Amino acid sequence: MSKYSSAPSGRELSLYGLAGGGQVFGYSLIVGYLSYYSINVLLIDPKTVGLLLLVQGLWDVVNNPLAGLLLDRRRGKEKAPPVLRKCTLPLSVCTALLFSGAYLLRGISAGTDAKVWYLAVVWFLWEILYTITDVAFWSLSATVSGAQADRLAAQKRVAFFQTIGGSFPALLVPLGLDG
Repeated sequence: MSKYSSAPSGRELSLYGLAGGGQVFGYSLIVGYLSYYSINVLLIDPKTVGLLLLVQGLWDVVNNPLAGLLLDRRRGKEKAPPVLRKCTLPLSVCTALLFSGAYLLRGISAGTDAKVWYLAVVWFLWEILYTITDVAFWSLSATVSGAQADRLAAQKRVAFFQTIGGSFPALLVPLGLDG
């Protein structure tokens, strides 16, 4: 007896794809705007922001396999949904904190290490939580169906919506900054 009830419907595939499109939209928007925000609003030196980007990129090389390991070691039938439910709120809070620095640190003058440390710590936490939810989200495609063709269809649908979702921030951020 298969653990899958049936092949996913077109509606289910589209909803899964839309979730993936929203996910990459949010990621692209945050990453695309965070450098501008850090330099022009928090007034952190561009070289320091570039160094933080480099360190975060290197951390991502380590972080992704760790998130996969965490998910693989979970017990029970459903691994990804509980992780997504537990990490969504903390990820949302970290996202808000990323862009609340100007308000929370308004009494601290430009060029101080406090703003750099604030950004580094919150960004680090955000990156961990994002990666865990990203790995959990992508693992859902393996549970869509027992048939390889169904899993491939789910991945293609997500890739389509992610291409669209990832394109909007590249257009919206510059338009919003010029407005």
